[in-house]
Amino acid sequence: MAASPSPISTTRRAACGRRGSPRGGARYRADVARLAFDAALARRNQKLLFVSPWPPAGLWTKTPVTTADGLKGLRVRTSDASSVLVFKALGAVPMHVSFADAIPMLRAGQLDAVVSSGDGGAGSRLAGVLRSFTAIEYAVTMSMVTVNAEAWRGLDPTLQLAVANYAQMRAAGQVALDDWLAKMGPAGPPILDAYRKRLAAR
Repeated sequence: MAASPSPISTTRRAACGRRGSPRGGARYRADVARLAFDAALARRNQKLLFVSPWPPAGLWTKTPVTTADGLKGLRVRTSDASSVLVFKALGAVPMHVSFADAIPMLRAGQLDAVVSSGDGGAGSRLAGVLRSFTAIEYAVTMSMVTVNAEAWRGLDPTLQLAVANYAQMRAAGQVALDDWLAKMGPAGPPILDAYRKRLAAR
């Protein structure tokens, strides 16, 4: 991960497993690994502001998949080497393609399913092509928001404190948003997507 020409950048990392809820487990691991993240980012001239887990990845398909047998022969868009191994072992046909290529391939009948989270922009786009989402909680992706270390050191201490406080509030706000999305279920993402589009248009 190279230092961004813009002071603020966002990266994504994958995490699996559980401690309580899947996202809670990802946040717990992020807290434990914070020092390692800080050291790795420092070598790339970046300072970590906060980490935010995405919703757990599930399986988008045309019809519900209720058993492991339902995966056999299914052409599944996977996102990394680990998911290729997992879905191949389950009898699926994993296809490591970009998300941008997945939608046209689905419409062309070249792909049957996609491993992705159930909400956000990606979920809204997939819902227009695939009708079923199975929450298999395969993995949790984390976003890392960083700032160029030199730009950070150049800030006045008062401004550094303001940015740090804002980062903490964003992280806390994400926890509340995650809880709302979990309670809303499939109805939540379209509402959130419409809200964000209206904000962007202002």
